[in-house]
Amino acid sequence: MRFDDPNKEGSQKQEPTHPEDNGGKKSGATFTQEEVNRIVSDRLAREREKMANEQREREGSAEQRVQELQTQLDNINYSNAVKEATGGLQFSSKSARKAFMEDLTAKKLPVQDGKLVGMDDYIKSYLEDDPDAFTVEAEDDDTPIAVRGGTGRPGGGAGFDPIAAAFRRQ
Repeated sequence: MRFDDPNKEGSQKQEPTHPEDNGGKKSGATFTQEEVNRIVSDRLAREREKMANEQREREGSAEQRVQELQTQLDNINYSNAVKEATGGLQFSSKSARKAFMEDLTAKKLPVQDGKLVGMDDYIKSYLEDDPDAFTVEAEDDDTPIAVRGGTGRPGGGAGFDPIAAAFRRQ
């Protein structure tokens, strides 16, 4: 350090201690204490602003991540409620089931305690709009099975038909 005038305030001069501070050149450039204080204050202010911006970005991304996770959780809860609510429904075809599920998912009924609120009303209105979407079990129906369109076996699936087998050519 060099002092030009000890009676004059802020007249202390400092030389750069590292050559890279002066562009790698060795020179006799000196700074007053006021200049050094200003340079340090400016640098400190820039660093503080940079840290504050980084903190805001971290907080913003954390809030965004929490919102994304909450949305995923809501979707999972809704999906589980839909599966539970539609588990007992029997559809006339896979495409009828798919269309019903797509419409129900788009409807976004509210979920309360893991159950879809208004599901019964939704099914009734859907049944009115598309009565062929669901299969209706007729337990006490006196209509013969052949007229109802079954095989006569539980489950109504295709398989070995003894009557058809009797008429086949040997």
